[in-house]
Parts: sequence; structure tokens; C-alpha cells
Amino acid sequence: TELSAYKMSSWEVMNNGKKEKINLSIHSDDDQSVIDNFAKQVQKMVLEEKAVFGELPAYDYGEYTFLDDEYPTNSGDGMEHRNSTCIVHSNAKVAGNELDMLGTYSHEYFHSWNVKRIRPKSLEPFNFEHADMSSELWFAEGFTQYYGELVLQRAGYKDLDGYCRILGGMLNYVLNSPGSKKYSPVKMSDLSVYTDAGVSIDRTNYLHIFTTYYYYGAVTALALDFRLRDDYHLSLDDYMQAVWKKFGKPYIPYTNDGLENVLGEVTKDTAFANNFFRQYIYGTAKNNYTNLL
Repeated sequence: TELSAYKMSSWEVMNNGKKEKINLSIHSDDDQSVIDNFAKQVQKMVLEEKAVFGELPAYDYGEYTFLDDEYPTNSGDGMEHRNSTCIVHSNAKVAGNELDMLGTYSHEYFHSWNVKRIRPKSLEPFNFEHADMSSELWFAEGFTQYYGELVLQRAGYKDLDGYCRILGGMLNYVLNSPGSKKYSPVKMSDLSVYTDAGVSIDRTNYLHIFTTYYYYGAVTALALDFRLRDDYHLSLDDYMQAVWKKFGKPYIPYTNDGLENVLGEVTKDTAFANNFFRQYIYGTAKNNYTNLL
């Protein structure tokens, strides 16, 4: 629920023969025409993400809503939910900041598949009485980070040079991070309760031992995407669709082992899946990005 002087723009998307309504509700110092124009950009992003999975989720009550507040004194954040996402930016207004805002929108909207429905078993059911540790955030957040940038490039909002600079930044961070040399994506996922405000008062040496699972998972997704393209004439989209059908759509919580099994099924190569997870998910080996790129 939001009580504000909001401006709304809505549209419908056909999904498996039914209409899903998407709402854009923004509280900002903008004219309605600015919001309507931004809604067209968001609509294009929504369709690109739908194309990744082949369908939208079936939203409760047939609606999904972006709730956005744009104001200079905000502390920026995005928080996904099953049928909505709450976004706050520190922009003075929407006009002139649309492309920057779309980065948050694309990431959070991808979560309506990946994490709200493709859900780690470690978070089922969520426990509000203690810190919940999840070993799958490299996938839940990291693969979402990868697609958040990729869908904007596919939609035409990022040129190839700009997109590659983003990939280069994530790669440089991960490959040169002291944490990634000693700890796997799974172990970095476990540390989220100490580094992502879960237990923010606990001091750790995380600057030297932590590599964020957002970027660690994103560059792992990049490598897997290229490996699937090079060796199996597939893409990461095929893998995400298979994970969606196996776990997300029937709402069956997954484990890391389950993700590995689906990779073996998609490639028809269980040895590849086992080796990839052993080296790059449970282990600290790094893919040969020079060759892949």
C-alpha cells in the first residue's frame, strides 16, 4: 500500500492466452507524460524478460505493480515481492534518469521468476526469528544480476561497448578480489548475513574475505552462457527455462544439487554439469574468460 501523490501508467501483456496487467506507480516531481513515456520503456524491458522464460509468472490477482519513489534525500534500494517491487532512487525526478532507473527495474523484475518462484529451499519457509543463511544466492542474485544487464542490452538500451564495459567491471572485480581466490560462490552466498545488512552489527574482515555473490554469480552466468553456446548450441536462456519449468512454475524449492541436475538434463551431459559445479560453484577455479570472450 502506498499513500502518495502518485502517477500511474498501466498496460496489459498476453500470457498463455490470458491478460496480465502491469502497473507503474511513481511518486515523483514529473508530468504524467514523462511517466507514460517511461512506462513504454519498462514495457519493452518486461517483454525481453518474458522472452527469457517463454512466459510471465501467473501473478496473484492477475497484476504486477512497480512501486517507485524518486526523491533526492532517498537512500536508494530495490526490493522484490511476488507481485510487485518497491524501488526508491535518489533522483530529483524521472526525466533524464530513465536509463539509470531501468537497471534497478530490470533486476528486480527478473526476481518475479528467479527467487520469488524459483525459490531456494534454504529460504522455505522464511524464518523471521534469526538470520537465514542461503547457499544459493550466487544463482538467485548473481544470475539475476547478469540478466538485469543483458535484457537491457537486448532491448536496445545499452550499446555493445557500454554493455561490455559493465561486464569488464564485474570481471575485474571478481578476478582480482582476494575473497574469490579462497572462497567459492557457495561460501560467499553463506556470508550474506554478515555483509548485506542481515547482521550488520557483526564486524568481520569481509573487505578481504568477501566477494559479492551478485558479481561472482553474474560472471559465472556469463561463462556458463558462453560454454552452452560454444559446446552445446544452447544458451543460458535454455537453462533458465528448464529451471523455471522444474522448480519455479510448480513452486518446488530447489537446492544447488537440483540446479546441477537440471544443467545435466539440458546439456544431456551430466559429466559437464558435475565438473562445472565442482570447479566453479563449490570450488574456486575460474573459467578462461579470455578464450570464452
